[in-house]
Amino acid sequence: MTIKETYQTVLDRVNELNTNVNQHVSERAFINAFNKVQLHWLEERIKVAEANQVRQEEIQPFIETFSNGAQKVGDSLVLNLPTDYFRYSRVYGECSKDCEQVVHAYPREEGNAGRLLQDDLQRPSFEWAETFFTLKGNTLHFYADFDCSTITLIYYRCPVVVDMEDVGGSNIDPELTKTNLEEVIDLTALLVSGDTSNPRYQTIMNHIQQFN
Repeated sequence: MTIKETYQTVLDRVNELNTNVNQHVSERAFINAFNKVQLHWLEERIKVAEANQVRQEEIQPFIETFSNGAQKVGDSLVLNLPTDYFRYSRVYGECSKDCEQVVHAYPREEGNAGRLLQDDLQRPSFEWAETFFTLKGNTLHFYADFDCSTITLIYYRCPVVVDMEDVGGSNIDPELTKTNLEEVIDLTALLVSGDTSNPRYQTIMNHIQQFN
């Protein structure tokens, strides 16, 4: 479905939700709402993906692999996050000490890093092939007291940001298709219509606030 067709479909849904027929929603308002809602949609899918095979299949197109050498800064190796980064899935490093092996990293809060480095059960361990990582700003910190040639991040990327010619200068169509796109259209219509009586409205707004 093209972006113009998506816009017209949202207008139709909005007028179904509202008693005022032919309610006007500007293209700019539609674009802003759609791009925010599809992030909300993706986050909700990620939350339940591990327990639901259908959801796993829906978000597979958004999973990417990013590998790169990382710069040593203090106790950690620092990796710049990809520009389309949305959420992490897995992190591991190709590391060496007396031999080479893959060391898996688990997420922790940056504020606890100092304490974890002093904890025998939490600090980086080449022997057990595990460590921890933190996210700070637009960087990933992979903590290691051994050498790592490559850090690999398996992550969920952001959906393509849609646009319209009269808003941003070009038409960029949604990459979502079929039932996934239909759900985002419904949620977009709900958001731009301001139907606060619908219980899904507040859920959308709570999630969107973190994207602003």
